Amino acid sequence: MKALYKDDRNAFGSLFVADAFRVTQPPMDVVLAVDFVVSNFSKKGWADLLDSTLYQKSLSWSQKQFWKPYYSSIGKFWDEDCDKSASEVARGLVPQLV
Repeated sequence: MKALYKDDRNAFGSLFVADAFRVTQPPMDVVLAVDFVVSNFSKKGWADLLDSTLYQKSLSWSQKQFWKPYYSSIGKFWDEDCDKSASEVARGLVPQLV
């Protein structure tokens, strides 16, 4: 815990200042980001988007380009024949892997 002071006076009170933590989040392009926001904040809007063949194709393309390599890299961590380099890549994406 670290207190914040201005001119050696306790002008700001005593605040808890922690280092930023890292939440694992897959990579996103514009299509995946829009899908993430709409799917979490507008179920009806998301359902309407998913009715569009163009949207489905765009979403599928983005998932294959961004998420497939991301999740494949993480999944390789548990392969029996996982080499050190693949293990380091997975830990780079998800540092909590042991």
